[in-house]
Amino acid sequence: MSTNRLLNNKIFLILLLICITIAAFALSFLIRQEQATKTTPMTENKNGTIELKKALVDDAPDFPVYPNSTIFKSYRKSINDKIEYLVIYEVADEVPDIVRWYNKNITESGWTIIQNSDYPEAEDEQILLLRNNKYNLTLVIKDNEIDGKSYISSEFLPL
Repeated sequence: MSTNRLLNNKIFLILLLICITIAAFALSFLIRQEQATKTTPMTENKNGTIELKKALVDDAPDFPVYPNSTIFKSYRKSINDKIEYLVIYEVADEVPDIVRWYNKNITESGWTIIQNSDYPEAEDEQILLLRNNKYNLTLVIKDNEIDGKSYISSEFLPL
């Protein structure tokens, strides 16, 4: 019986060691991926560059940030002296609530709503088109459906 118990302990320890090794490799991969996306400048084909961050990129346009949202990622793309920006926020609120907040607060900051959401009570995704004196802005508010968070994607294109 002690031989059988010893064999079971060895098998358990081997399986535990395998699990720990797999977890270590997965964690190492995730850490490398996280470091790569904190700031990743890349060169594009047309003499442009892209800067990708887990924080707000430099010189991002001023735009009202929905309360309690955090930056998921942002990028700055420069091609032929034109600079585009994309900032994605995440928040634990529902899509219609976020859209109502933007509809109420956006004009105070110099933005005009060009096209409002076609379905203002849609819970999965809504799109707003906005403009100020420098940019056209596509604002996409989308429910993640997996973790209960919503993403607020704001893409700024120069006029």
